[in-house]
Parts: sequence; C-alpha cells; structure tokens
Amino acid sequence: MNIPTQKIFFNQQQIEWQDILQQKKISDSTYANFAFSFLQKWLAGEQKFALQTSGSTGKPKKIIVTREQLIASAIATGNALQLKANQHALLALSAQYIAGIMMLTRAMVWQQHIYITEPSNNPLQNFSDQQTFDFVALVPLQIQTLIDTFGLNTLSRLKKILIGGAPLSNSLKEKIAHAESDVYLTYGMTETISHIALQKISGENKQERFYPLPGIQLFQNENSCLRIRAPYLAEDNQTHDVVKLYDDKSFEWLGRADFVINSGGIKIHPEEIENKIESILRALAIDTYFVSALPDDKLGEKLILLIESNESISTVLLLQQLKETLPPYQNPKEIYILPQFKRTENGKLNRKATLDLVKVVG
Repeated sequence: MNIPTQKIFFNQQQIEWQDILQQKKISDSTYANFAFSFLQKWLAGEQKFALQTSGSTGKPKKIIVTREQLIASAIATGNALQLKANQHALLALSAQYIAGIMMLTRAMVWQQHIYITEPSNNPLQNFSDQQTFDFVALVPLQIQTLIDTFGLNTLSRLKKILIGGAPLSNSLKEKIAHAESDVYLTYGMTETISHIALQKISGENKQERFYPLPGIQLFQNENSCLRIRAPYLAEDNQTHDVVKLYDDKSFEWLGRADFVINSGGIKIHPEEIENKIESILRALAIDTYFVSALPDDKLGEKLILLIESNESISTVLLLQQLKETLPPYQNPKEIYILPQFKRTENGKLNRKATLDLVKVVG
C-alpha cells in the first residue's frame, strides 16, 4: 500500500497517514473522525461506499457508489477547475455527506494537501490570517459569514470556491460578483455523485447559467424536468428540477416540480416569488423564509409565506408591501411566523416538515 505524498492536517496540526491507516484515535471531533474513517477506507482500497442523501426533498436514504464513480466525478471537476498536485484543499464541510466526501476524494485523486477543520459558519476561524487555500467547497451561510465578519477581500484567501447545499440569495450573489477568487455555484446531488454543472459567478467571465461538466449529457422530460446522463452513472438520473435548457445544453434552474403550486389554475414556482421578495424581507431582518401553499376551496391551493423568526412582525403591513411588488397571482394570502423551521440532519431546510407544522396549527 502506497502512503500518500501529500500532507494532511486537522486544525493546523499535521496528521500522520500511518495513524489514519492504523485507525488510531486522532481526535475527539466527530466531524474529523468522519473524514479519517473515509480516508482509512480509501487507503485500504475500499471499492464501495455508502452515501447518505440529505433528505431535503424526500425521505433520506443510503445509496452505494463505487470507487470508480467517485474517481470519475473527481477527475471531471478537477479538469473543469484545473486542479493540480500539491495545492492546498480545505475541508470545511462534514465528510458524512457527499460534498465533504468529494472534497477528500478530489484531494486524493489530484494529490492535494488536505486541511480538515470543524464545520462552522466561519471556516477560517482556526487558521492564521496569512493562511491561504487553493480549493474549498462552502455553503452560502459560510460565505455570508466570511464577508460579514472580514469583508469581501477575505475571499482572496480562497482561490477557487464551490458553493452549494442551499440557494444563494441575490444580495450575496451580487457581492460575490466582485470577488477576486474564482467562485462557482454548483448543481448536483448525492445521486449524481456531487455536481454535474457549474456556474461561475465572479470575475470578468461570469456566467448567467449552469454549464455541464465535460461528458455530461442533459435532457428534459415532458414536464421540463432535467434528466442527467453521465458516463460514470449506471443509468440516467431523472430529477424533479424544472429548468430552461438551451441549445448549448447550459440551463437555468427554475424550481422544484414537487414544489409547484396550482392556484386558480395558474402554475407557480415558489422559488421565483422568493427571489422577488428577498430585498423586502431582508430590510426587515428576515433571512429565513419560503413560499408554499395550503388547500383552498376556491383556488385549489392558496399561496402562503412562512417566516422563521422570534420577533414581532406586522403581517398586515408586510402583506401590503408584497402586494405592491408582486403580480396578483403571486401574492401570498396569509403569513405564518414560526420560531423554528424543520431541518434535515445536515442542516438543510425541510419545507414539507415545516409546512406540516402550519397544517397542525391551522
């Protein structure tokens, strides 16, 4: 068995590969041990790995992927981003899920030095101000925290940044557009073994749409939902994501088909409304919200707005503001304020479970 030539660190302390191979207790950190467990299996030549889906759009489940599939995905991303050996990769997400697992896989395939840190809102908190990284994957909250705490210039310490795991707000996207780093939105899921398309959102070559990685073929079904064919997938992956697919196979994500609301015969994508009202809600210090629907005798389904907050909010005034911004058919009929939304194990918003809370209250 060949010992990797690159170095590996946990919170700036170098770890010996032999300790990982021998399954020695290196840390009391649960997150670090997820990473060490995966790497131990990888170095031992494990050929199959169990991955846990997030459960944000359906029931969480485990799927089995092969080593060859993980490697193929890592090579595709590396070629697209021009990853190189001896670069410094930061793992700031849990290796219990696909995003973290793929950061480790890419580092092993491309022989990058690995820096593991506890997942937190501030992924740089355990490093000196001089520490830089060539490659990292983050969620929007981590990017927002870095900018709010240290300013936009701090992103220059991260040369290539992948963002995924949750929708990116328009205001944050506008800030990132001026970053010196190469920042990419990702599109993908556990079932496609991480992302299959990227959208560059910073610098002079910003993109307005997602572009598939080399070798990825994209199609649509009769409901305009994206179907993905990749050389490393055993079969096509039929998603529930409604997209606008262009001739060059780039695409715009419009929303989830299973979130579509039929109100008075009009099909409405709640994600479109959420983008439109973002500035209004942010002005009221409302960061977490979503649009959904409840059964209605007249309309079939009536639009509602759900807000996560412990503060007092005038729903009457807010509804009036929304009426001045949105077309009539996109106006929420009611607003529900909950102290806490339901989330999946890895922190993603669970719309269905949260909506069920409202149904119980109603």
